[in-house]
Amino acid sequence: MKVIPGSLGKLAKDLKVETQKDHFPHYFNPIELHGTLDWSGPLPKYNFFESKRTSIIEYNELVKVFKNKPFSISRGESLLY
Repeated sequence: MKVIPGSLGKLAKDLKVETQKDHFPHYFNPIELHGTLDWSGPLPKYNFFESKRTSIIEYNELVKVFKNKPFSISRGESLLY
């Protein structure tokens, strides 16, 4: 068995993989808030993100990315940007 000494996200960055692992608001439930899994709107607040996966610094970078465009979640997709 081979062991990878680090996270898969870091490995993907180091290998310059085209599709990177992104930050995702795991605690955000669009069904509760909007009645559907398909949702587009402002970036969810930091408390919807898992702090061990997304630091406040990384979240603030996401805020800049989504300042003038919607954050989107749809069935079968992760966040779009």
